[in-house]
Amino acid sequence: MPHQLNHETNGYLAVTFAPTSSFLASPSSLSNTYPGLQYHGQVGELSDVHLYSMSKNIWLSARDNVLGGLQSDADVLHVEEQVPRQRAKRGGDEL
Repeated sequence: MPHQLNHETNGYLAVTFAPTSSFLASPSSLSNTYPGLQYHGQVGELSDVHLYSMSKNIWLSARDNVLGGLQSDADVLHVEEQVPRQRAKRGGDEL
């Protein structure tokens, strides 16, 4: 089941962990390093990719520190900030 995201109140991150990362055993423990970060769970069937959020009022001031810290962490392979995207409605003649 897809995660229900509220981009009005939260900033979201998808974090891909290295195969040897200690966070794979306990992904929620990343919140100990970054207070305010909340764990939402695994992304789909990808066992190494996990979704986190932070309240927007904290995220706006902590964003650069959190992203920079995660990107320099040896346990983390990739960090992607989740941004809302507009869905495009296709017309009937486009197929």
